[in-house]
Amino acid sequence: MLGESRAWPAIVLPAALLMVALAFRKAFFTAGFAIVAAAVIVALARRRNAILADEEGLLIRDRHGLRRSYAWTAIERIGWTASPPWGASLTVCPAGKPYDVPGPNSPVEVAGIWPARRRSAPDPLPGLMRRHGIRGLYAD
Repeated sequence: MLGESRAWPAIVLPAALLMVALAFRKAFFTAGFAIVAAAVIVALARRRNAILADEEGLLIRDRHGLRRSYAWTAIERIGWTASPPWGASLTVCPAGKPYDVPGPNSPVEVAGIWPARRRSAPDPLPGLMRRHGIRGLYAD
């Protein structure tokens, strides 16, 4: 598993932001409420997202089930990109001709997870990239 959305930040982060907004009363209450609402909406939208990897390729799962897959041989470059608020997206540049969209010069975000990364174990993506000969997203 490369990454999976977790539910606890959907409660803890918005609650902390709301407490900060309440501490500053009226001046920041509206902005704080908007940030809390945005965080909860993003968390609910991505609540079951997961990015799975095996020896064949990537599997992308969302709340509707398995959405798409990419074989390692069909990926030219891959990497994590920031996805607001507080999330990360796995971005892939599929193999193909230079003007294909998506293609080697036109990356596509294949999945977003919330919050940004797994903290319990090291990221397995670099090892998979070395094993299958895939360059990083911003590599020359």
